[in-house]
Amino acid sequence: MRALLDEILREEELKKLAEAVEKGACPAVVSGLGSAQRAAAAAALAEKTGIGVCVICSEEQEALRVAADMRVLTGRPIELITEREPVFYQVLGASRKQEQDRLTAFHRIQTGQTAAAVATVGGLLLRTLPPEDLEKRIFRVENGGACSPEALTDALVIAGYRSCEQVEGTGQFSRRGGIVDFYSPLYADPVRVEFWDDEIDSLSSFDSETQRRLQSLDSAVILPASETAAAA
Repeated sequence: MRALLDEILREEELKKLAEAVEKGACPAVVSGLGSAQRAAAAAALAEKTGIGVCVICSEEQEALRVAADMRVLTGRPIELITEREPVFYQVLGASRKQEQDRLTAFHRIQTGQTAAAVATVGGLLLRTLPPEDLEKRIFRVENGGACSPEALTDALVIAGYRSCEQVEGTGQFSRRGGIVDFYSPLYADPVRVEFWDDEIDSLSSFDSETQRRLQSLDSAVILPASETAAAA
């Protein structure tokens, strides 16, 4: 794929754009391309310049196609930023997956974990946490680190997590004595923290259905569970 991306940048206009971007001529905007051409051009520019690229699409299906094409072309993660559906019923019963997917994407973009992003117009127009507020609402735990169960549960509440008897989905947490489970949107599986007094004695992921331990972790990041998380 690298050879294909290099060939794409032989196009005179894209070649000039890449050179200008590398010299600091940002922001730069490219318009008038179809979906396939946008995916190819964005992938080539992202790989060539190493600078953040965002492809804006009119609707979600197009964004999904462009993101999929860019993942194939770059072989790297591409974040997707779309709209969240409005909720007209009891908030506690509403799924926050779309919000959590957006926050995960913003965190990965902010920390340089992605090659580029693809967004819908509606997804960009929605209000969300400013970068500095998102960072303030992130809580990190480390195996062997100093932290009390009370401090962790307080941080989870501030981050918008909901207390429950057993963690089954993202945005939930539970506490049983010196054990705190939480399900951060950043991970495919929930995380279990076992305490010895005010120190983290064990940190691991686990299966939410069987409750069996999966693997030990050195650290874990607690992302906000909502774009309207309580003030830190």
